Amino acid sequence: MNDEKEVIDEKLITEELLKDEKVQEYLSENEDDILEVQIDIEKTKKVKKHDAFTDFIVAAGAAIVVFLIMSIFIMPSVVVGESMYPTYENGDRFFVIKDWLVSEYEYGDVVCADVDNMTIIKRVIGLPGDTIEIKNDAVYRNGEKIDESEYLSDDVKTTTKGIMHKFVVGEGQYFLLGDNRPHSQDSWYYGLFDELKGKTFFFFKKSWFK
Repeated sequence: MNDEKEVIDEKLITEELLKDEKVQEYLSENEDDILEVQIDIEKTKKVKKHDAFTDFIVAAGAAIVVFLIMSIFIMPSVVVGESMYPTYENGDRFFVIKDWLVSEYEYGDVVCADVDNMTIIKRVIGLPGDTIEIKNDAVYRNGEKIDESEYLSDDVKTTTKGIMHKFVVGEGQYFLLGDNRPHSQDSWYYGLFDELKGKTFFFFKKSWFK
């Protein structure tokens, strides 16, 4: 009620002022100046509207560019399962450079591939031309035991659980393993991969957002 009363009071005061002869005389003498002020106010409103529209167009354009970059060059993904634990955990998020942009894959690269209608994340262990053998709880490449200390602890054992343990990587193929060797189904289970979706390049640990 108080707000309504204030509005009514202000209206009445304005009406009374406009009836005043001196006020009317001033308005009549300065009619042109008042008109210019009104025109300037209208122009200012239009400029503000124009600026808001321009800002909207710029923001929409930037969003479209980001979307195109995400669609064509990179893709976001999420770790599902524990096959890369403890390096990466279930729920960690990451970006993948799409395969057509990767000039070549190297040993140790973390990559994505499709298998059984799902995307998996693994590490590159064997490249075309390599012979990979799993024996004595370790991985051998071309007859030599490989050093995996950069991403595996010393107590991790690599086995094939009685399945085929020797692989010859052909042209355009890759041998992949997860870091969580006791709980990861890898190339010794799925076989060699003929196609990769791309290489990971940035991870967001889920613990960062807790």
